[in-house]
Amino acid sequence: MRCAERTILAATAWLLLGLAGCATAPSPSIPSMPASAPAVARVPEPAVSAAVQREFADALGAMKLEHYPEAERALLGLTRAHPELSGPYANLGVVYFRQGKLPEATEALKRAIDINPGRAAYYNQLGVVYRQSGQFVQARAAYSQALRVDPDYRRAHLNLGILYDLYLQDLGKALQHYERYQALASPADAQVAKWIIDLKQRSQTAEKTAKGSIE
Repeated sequence: MRCAERTILAATAWLLLGLAGCATAPSPSIPSMPASAPAVARVPEPAVSAAVQREFADALGAMKLEHYPEAERALLGLTRAHPELSGPYANLGVVYFRQGKLPEATEALKRAIDINPGRAAYYNQLGVVYRQSGQFVQARAAYSQALRVDPDYRRAHLNLGILYDLYLQDLGKALQHYERYQALASPADAQVAKWIIDLKQRSQTAEKTAKGSIE
């Protein structure tokens, strides 16, 4: 149950972001990003017409209603007509993810990042896709890059905590990110509070077991 609950929560990210981003140089591939990579500033957002804003709002409305084929068609149309905008690509990545099209989701989110590498939510969502694909090292790199862009991005802290807890088996780092997520939450997340207690208990048990084996 513990694993199922946290896996579900890690996979429920929604972007539903605006029409952000203008063209810029592509960012490095996610897996190769070093821990010391500098934060990336957001690029200025281009002006868009009222008609384009309406098209985008319609696509987001279809996403909220879980009408994914309709949302996919609308977002694909926007990416073709306005390839300088990152928002349609990012939300297209979410639509693909929701339909189980993980390679397509990865490519759409990478394209959004190429256009605007200064949005933490894009890296976080890419991390979710990588985690669902079983690419845990890439997921860690993507979540970590989200926090380089925005150190207080709560969802990336939560997703990193889940990744370290369930998949990478690093209880110390998991606890660090769960606690940071809680510090940023208002109000605190009752479910995550239970996870923190559980994690501390497991850490203590592991320490006692390790001591016993040494003695």
